[in-house]
Amino acid sequence: TESINFSILEVDYPNEIERYEYICFLEGTSKKQIDKQISKDEFARITSGLTLMNIEDIFIQAELDGVLKREMVVKKKEEMIRKEYGEVLEIFDTLNLTLDDFAGKENIKKYHRGVVIEPLKQGDIEIVPKGILYNGPPGTGKTYFAKCLAGEAGINFVELKMSRILDKWIGESEKRLEKAFFGIKSLAPVGVFIDEIDQVLDRGDNDTNSVRKNIFSMFLTFLSDPSLRGKVIFIGAANYPNRIDEALKRSGRFDKKIPFLLPTKEEREETFKIHLKRLNKKELEYDYLKFANLTENYSQAEIENICIKALELARRNGRKTIVEEDVLK
Repeated sequence: TESINFSILEVDYPNEIERYEYICFLEGTSKKQIDKQISKDEFARITSGLTLMNIEDIFIQAELDGVLKREMVVKKKEEMIRKEYGEVLEIFDTLNLTLDDFAGKENIKKYHRGVVIEPLKQGDIEIVPKGILYNGPPGTGKTYFAKCLAGEAGINFVELKMSRILDKWIGESEKRLEKAFFGIKSLAPVGVFIDEIDQVLDRGDNDTNSVRKNIFSMFLTFLSDPSLRGKVIFIGAANYPNRIDEALKRSGRFDKKIPFLLPTKEEREETFKIHLKRLNKKELEYDYLKFANLTENYSQAEIENICIKALELARRNGRKTIVEEDVLK
């Protein structure tokens, strides 16, 4: 019998121009009255990572509802991405987030606006780093800062779940990682966050750990792809930077290293302001300096937890807003 050879073809997702043209086609052939609360340009931009069939499904739902809202498109997109890539990627909506939502770290904000955000918006992608390392203790805001960065840059934001990819069987982990890479490319431009990169991504510590070695090699190849500069930005967070594999820190990979230390007194004040305004739904006057002086060596996450507990205390006492005593308790 003759042997039959098969080849696997990778079919790319539609780009923004193709999505825009298809949206124009759907609008031109639709006989329904739809209250369109987003433009065709925005509709095309925020549907990266979706097929034309997915976009048609969203449009049909809008015809049934009589309205097309950004929130609806984002929700449908998240549902579809999670259904397709949920085992390896987690997608976040960073709309309305900017670096101004992060307290302090003004020099770090300035750096990111200069080498990531503005170049992306202006198409000057040659200076955009492929990978950035955020180093610092737990709770210092590394994940939240990355979300704010993606929000201000206007790009998609996902977390690559390495713990879900790694499998003891040779071949299974590699398939999952390939699937993740395909999903990442379909969402470009996209920020890809890897938490605890110092623990989940290395060459392995013995000769028998071939799965980790294969995964590490595949990741380095993908990270080093010059065609992805300005399209895929990896952000790794590490609590112990000295444990990061040296191969990851070489030029053209994670060669930008940003320290995230415990907040200063002024940064603690600003963190209280941001969270109390968010929880109260309005800005109120408090003795923020007192709060800051009482929370020396507290992380941003610990300060946020204080504010949330203050809100719980206010609710238990029948109040809609937080008073100073709630925070101090």
